[in-house]
Amino acid sequence: MIKKFLLIFLILSEIVLGGWHLESVDASAYPAISLFVHFKGFPTGSYPVIEDDGEIVGAKWEIVSSSPLDQLNVYFIIDNSGSMNPYIEDVKNSIITVSNVVSQLFSGDLVYHIVGFADSMNYLSVTQNHEELLPLVRKTFENVGESFERPITIILNILEMENNPSILFLITDEEIHIEIDLLDSLESVLLSKGIPLFLITSGGLSENIVSLLSIARETGGGLFDYENAVFLADTLEELHEVYYQVTFNSHDLFTGFHEVKIGKTKADFFAAYKNPPKIQLEVPDNELVIPEGEELAISGTIIGPFDRLSAYLGAEPIEITVDGSSFSLSLFPTPGIHNLKIAASSIWGEDEKNIRIICERSTKIFFKVCLEWEKQDADLDLYVFEPDEYVYFLNPKNLGTLTEDSQKGPGKEIYTLAADAVVPGNYKIRVHYCRGEQPVSFRVTIFLEERKILEKEFTLSLSNEENNDPEGTGSDWMDVYEMSVK
Repeated sequence: MIKKFLLIFLILSEIVLGGWHLESVDASAYPAISLFVHFKGFPTGSYPVIEDDGEIVGAKWEIVSSSPLDQLNVYFIIDNSGSMNPYIEDVKNSIITVSNVVSQLFSGDLVYHIVGFADSMNYLSVTQNHEELLPLVRKTFENVGESFERPITIILNILEMENNPSILFLITDEEIHIEIDLLDSLESVLLSKGIPLFLITSGGLSENIVSLLSIARETGGGLFDYENAVFLADTLEELHEVYYQVTFNSHDLFTGFHEVKIGKTKADFFAAYKNPPKIQLEVPDNELVIPEGEELAISGTIIGPFDRLSAYLGAEPIEITVDGSSFSLSLFPTPGIHNLKIAASSIWGEDEKNIRIICERSTKIFFKVCLEWEKQDADLDLYVFEPDEYVYFLNPKNLGTLTEDSQKGPGKEIYTLAADAVVPGNYKIRVHYCRGEQPVSFRVTIFLEERKILEKEFTLSLSNEENNDPEGTGSDWMDVYEMSVK
C-alpha cells in the first residue's frame, strides 16, 4: 500500500537576513546615521541585527515603500534514489498540487527548478511553465542511484548560490540521512537567506525527519497535511519587496572611517564628529549637602569624544577615574561651602559641570591633624595613636576619623577628633614613608580646639612599604607630635 505524503511547512516566523541589502549610508548628521535598506522576503515585523563597528545598536525602522514580489524561484529538490520508486506517483501529485497553488496565488513571474539527487546531483532543469513539471519529474527518476550520503549539502550548495526570493521543497522519504553537523548549517542558511523550506515526505517520523522538525520549531514552522494549502497561500501573500529608512546613533564617536553591517551586507563610511563633549552627572541636582567626615562619591558619563577630563574642588585638583565614557570620583570635603567643577574638553570645545557642596560640621572639632606633600608618585601615611587604638589606613576610624587617604602625590591625609569623642590619655602623631624613589618633604598642621598649634615641614629620605606596622621604626618613620589629655 502506497503511503500518503505529508507536507511539512517550515515557515520562518521572523524577518530573515538573506533578503536584506544595505543600499546606502548617510552620515551627514553624525553621530546620527541613516541607512537605506532593501528587503525581499517576509517582512513580518522583526528586524535583523545592525552592527556599528562591530557593536550591536538599536535602530528606528520606517517603511519607505512596499510592493509584492515580481519574481519567485520555486525549487523542487527530489530524492530519486531507489527507495523512492514506490512513491513516484505521490511525488508527481504533490508537485502538481503545490505548483497549482503557487501559480494561482502568486501574481509575478515563477521560475521552477527541478533538482534530482541520489549519489550526486544528477539532474537539473529550469522551466517557467508549471505544466512542464511532470515530464521533468519523470526524467528525474530515469537515473536512479544509491541514497546520497549527505543530502543536506545539496540544499546548502543551492542556497549559497541563490540570492533571489525563493521557496524550496525537499521531497524524500524517512530514510533520508542527515549528518548532525549539517543541521545547524541548514538552519543558519535558511535564516540567512530568507527561504521557506517545505518538506514533502512519507508519513513515517524517523529520527532524521524529527531532526528536520526540530529545525521547523526553531524557525516557527510545523507539520501540515499536503492537502491543506491555506498556510502556503498565507505565506505567498506575505512575500514582499520593502524599502526601509533605518536611523540610529553611532556608539563610536570618532572622526574617520566606520563600518556598518546588516545581515551579510556591510559598508564603510567616513564620519566626522563635530560637537563638543557633554557631561552627564548621576546626581539629582547641582547642590549637595553632606555631614562632615562622610565620603562624597560622584559618577557620570561623557557623550562624545574627549581629550581631557579634570575635576577641581575649589583650586585643588581631584583624582578622577575614567573607564571608557564613564567616570567617577570620591572625596571628603572639609566643613564649609565648596565648588566642585568637572570639565571635559576636545578640539571641538568644552563642557563643564559645577556642583555646590555644603559640608556641615556635626560637632565641634577638638583635635585635627593635616598631612600634605607635593611630590609626585610618593605615598605617605598618617598614623594617630589614641589611648586605646591606632588610627591609620587599615583602621581609619576609632575615637577620631582618618577622612582622606591619598596614595600618590600631591596628596593629603586628615585626621579629626570631635570634642564629644575625646577620652583622657596620650595621643601621638606619626608619619610613615610608604612608597617613593626619592626623599620627600611634607608638612604637618595640627589644630587643637580649632587653634593652630603646629605647622612644620619634615623630610623622610627612604621608603619601605613592608615596614607599615604602627610601632615600626627606622629612617622611613617620623614622630611628629605627642600630647596628653587629662
